[in-house]
Amino acid sequence: MISEDLAVEVHGSNSAWYKAWVIDVFKTNALCTFENGWKEDQRVPFMRIRLPPEYPSNYPYKLNEDVEVKSNTTPCCWWPATINFVSGDRNTFSIVYKYQNNYNYTSNSNYSVDLVGRDRIRPITPSTFFHPSVFYKYSAEVPEKMKRVCKYTRGFRRDRFQALQGRNESKSH
Repeated sequence: MISEDLAVEVHGSNSAWYKAWVIDVFKTNALCTFENGWKEDQRVPFMRIRLPPEYPSNYPYKLNEDVEVKSNTTPCCWWPATINFVSGDRNTFSIVYKYQNNYNYTSNSNYSVDLVGRDRIRPITPSTFFHPSVFYKYSAEVPEKMKRVCKYTRGFRRDRFQALQGRNESKSH
């Protein structure tokens, strides 16, 4: 399992931000693996990678404010949108999605309207993209025995491993 501390967001050509993790670094890009494996690992230019933004949960959203809205589909991503209605309790919002192709608005057919709760909305984030100097790559020799074990257990389900581990611990007592 990859640590949440290493999570990033990758900007797709459709203008959405997708959750991913950096697993290797090169001179001008990084190899990213995507949430739930919905897409093959991909080398992504640093200018399309950012850290997930932090924002207050009680942020005071306003009418006509540009925001990002979390999709409820797979793959999960954050879409740019604009608030066009705020409910009286300020917990439900009507938003207009702005779908883009190649970062350009193309026509009115690329818009849709949805009602979303506060849990699926966040302020638009000024993107601070990665730069190669953010990373330090360290290589270490891996013993042959460990390489064999890792090769054998690749794809081995964690829950099965924990179940086997529990059985082995109960036998040793």
